[in-house]
Amino acid sequence: MRFALEAPATKKDVKVVFKAKELKVTVAGVELLNAKLFGPTYPDDSTWCLVEKGAELQVLLALSEDTKWHALLAN
Repeated sequence: MRFALEAPATKKDVKVVFKAKELKVTVAGVELLNAKLFGPTYPDDSTWCLVEKGAELQVLLALSEDTKWHALLAN
């Protein structure tokens, strides 16, 4: 998933908490996402990166099941 950031960020500004069925994303103290995921993931294999000189945050989730998700977030 991708987050377009209002102001360029550095890795010190970003806090991403991966849990098996939850994800929390905070940038510069602003919570962008705090939700339950549609399916289970491998938190240790999930990662994030900043691109476009810090203007975009990309989060990559490692799915623990080989199934198609119908949504990103649980209902």
